[in-house]
Amino acid sequence: MGSGFFTNFADTKTDNMVTMMKKIRKQQHEIKGKCKTVAYIDVDGTKVMRPKKAFETDKEAIEAARRANLKPTQIHKLVAYKCPECGKWHIGRNFTKLTEKDREHYRNVKASK
Repeated sequence: MGSGFFTNFADTKTDNMVTMMKKIRKQQHEIKGKCKTVAYIDVDGTKVMRPKKAFETDKEAIEAARRANLKPTQIHKLVAYKCPECGKWHIGRNFTKLTEKDREHYRNVKASK
């Protein structure tokens, strides 16, 4: 009997997370073709959104990610991805930490072109 309660509680928590993520995704795409991301969270807890930079081609997005990954202040790798909502390309973090070896690789990729 006790394990059923915890199972139901876990299922409810998961369902709430899924519902919350769907709401956020819907908010991000309220304006058709204008993908948004969180700019910052206001002092009252409100998420302030800003438009995402959209690229027409994967090559443009990959090059923008490469240039950003070369910056010494960039901590996580940025990668290009195709947006399922607008069909354009954006860049985002994949939460893999950048190393100096990674940055050297990005420098050499540019040098060989």
